[in-house]
Amino acid sequence: TNDTEKIRELAEELFFSGRYEMTYYKILKNTYPPDEWGKIRDRIIEKIRGGKKLIETYKVEAICNIHVEENQKEKLLKLLKLNETHLHLIDRFAFHLKNDYPEEILQLYRTAVNKFVERTGRSIYNQAVEYLKKMEKVKGGKAIVNKMVKNFKIVYNNRPAMMEILRENFSL
Repeated sequence: TNDTEKIRELAEELFFSGRYEMTYYKILKNTYPPDEWGKIRDRIIEKIRGGKKLIETYKVEAICNIHVEENQKEKLLKLLKLNETHLHLIDRFAFHLKNDYPEEILQLYRTAVNKFVERTGRSIYNQAVEYLKKMEKVKGGKAIVNKMVKNFKIVYNNRPAMMEILRENFSL
């Protein structure tokens, strides 16, 4: 009907003008039959990409949100792998994948956390501990975190604040 067209138009307009708010995505999705939706979804993702291979983090996040909404776990994992240095992205979406892809999620975290701790400062070290504790909750995570902490102890032995924070949180 005419109303459906208006709803689609408005929902899409609001989705693209408002930093990709998923509420509008869901409204738009609900106006299409399932057999038509796949094409529309793919068009939306392409429109977010804007024909570019490398896109801004907030656009990557929008596409990740779509993959979560559509339960496209493999596509979500692939996108996170392409953005493996963006720790906050990995952290935000790991929850959706940790049961199906524990090894991959741990590897993503490991790469990103190793990069993250190259920076210095107590706030960095405390944040790193938070990530490491999340990693421990993933299947197989305890062993990997153990190795990482041992490695940090060797590589960053000259950082007393880091050593102190690691000692407080992990058995060194």
